[in-house]
Amino acid sequence: MTRSISTRAVCTLSVALFAAGCGGSVATTPTTTIPVPTDPRMAAVHVDVGPMLTEINRYNPGPRHSYYRPAREAGQQVAVEIGALGASTDIDPLIGPQGFRVIGWVENKDLRYTELMYGLKPGTRYLIWVAPGPVNSTNNSRTRWGLFEYPRTRTGVTPSAPVGYVLWCQNYDQPSGRPSDVDFRDPTTCNVNVSERSQPLFGLASLNAPAEAPRQNARGVVWFHCATGGCFASNRF
Repeated sequence: MTRSISTRAVCTLSVALFAAGCGGSVATTPTTTIPVPTDPRMAAVHVDVGPMLTEINRYNPGPRHSYYRPAREAGQQVAVEIGALGASTDIDPLIGPQGFRVIGWVENKDLRYTELMYGLKPGTRYLIWVAPGPVNSTNNSRTRWGLFEYPRTRTGVTPSAPVGYVLWCQNYDQPSGRPSDVDFRDPTTCNVNVSERSQPLFGLASLNAPAEAPRQNARGVVWFHCATGGCFASNRF
């Protein structure tokens, strides 16, 4: 018997995520049509919530960093926290990760205002993900990244649009076993070699250090430890 178009659409989504077969009797359910961008670099990543939560529960959160950042509302600021939640020190932007992976989290602690740069909604936590993609427009990255609002359920598949590509930022020594760190950093400090002994701007905060008091950092972008030293998450494709 020929399966319906909507059934084939469900199969296509499942195969794209898990390479799972779609045979036998399959219930026909309404599906949401997701526009496919003409540029494959901007195509959405489909997040399978259950396996993602199982994976991130394996990791202890990294050091937490707190900042006041500009809000969309004129003259307002919001308190934002960011930290690592997963492994990132093996990621080379030019090679790309083997698959979808969560590397950190970021949360707007303010209950009234929306953060300006990334549009972080009030009182909302997001997961920071990376995933492989086609080479970017400047031929120096195959690693896309994005923000995924922390799920309210433990099941389901949800599309997440990438924000941009991960780019190399700084070279410095990566001691064996160093834990991952995700933070906000100023991208204008990139393209410099930083030694392990003299890198006050890029030193890893102690895992045992107390939570930092929020501090101003208006220009900071998402940054993390990667295989090449330090990488930042750009909004460029």
